[in-house]
Amino acid sequence: MSVILNKKISSRTATIAVVGLGYVGLPLAIAFAQKGYKVHGVDVSRHRIDRLNDRKSYILDITHDEIDKVVSDGKFTAAVDF
Repeated sequence: MSVILNKKISSRTATIAVVGLGYVGLPLAIAFAQKGYKVHGVDVSRHRIDRLNDRKSYILDITHDEIDKVVSDGKFTAAVDF
C-alpha cells in the first residue's frame, strides 16, 4: 500500500466509493461514514438514490436517523452516476 494512501486511511481523509447500495453496500457505506470517512454511494436504482437523498432508509438495519446524520455531517452522498 502506498505511503500516501496509508496516511489518508489513518487520518480518515480518504474518500470511499461504494458501488451498489443494497443490503450489503448501504450498511457498509454508512459504517464508513459513521467512522468519519467521506463516502460516495452509487446505485442504478433512482428510487434508492431518491430515498437516500430524502434522508430515508429502505433497509430495516439502517435507520432514517443514521442516514440523516451522515448526510447532515457531509459524510455521505448518493447518486446514480459516478
